[in-house]
Amino acid sequence: MNNGTVNVEAKPPEAPPIITQAFKPGAEVTPPIPTYKPDPRYSDKARKAKYGGIVVLLLVVNAQGDVTGTSILKPLGAGLDEKALETVRTWKFKPAMRGTDAVPVRVYVETNFKIY
Repeated sequence: MNNGTVNVEAKPPEAPPIITQAFKPGAEVTPPIPTYKPDPRYSDKARKAKYGGIVVLLLVVNAQGDVTGTSILKPLGAGLDEKALETVRTWKFKPAMRGTDAVPVRVYVETNFKIY
């Protein structure tokens, strides 16, 4: 850990630079709290194939509670990765806090696609 920033062990090479400039929730930093978090929709291709699973994403939530950076850590395919990204970019959060200051943080998110 350097100056409160975090390095991700499995950081994909295409990860945007902003992802490296955020805190990790922990002892000194409270996690952001979702205030608007709709579920992603199925892609037509995945629905027709009755295909599902989990997409794992890394998000940066800025000090205003907006998602400002995204990266796919575990893709699923069939258009579901894109649907997951499209949806999480609309999420809103109560910002993470470090003491009395709102700070940007990196959080891991799993989006689960299930056909019932």
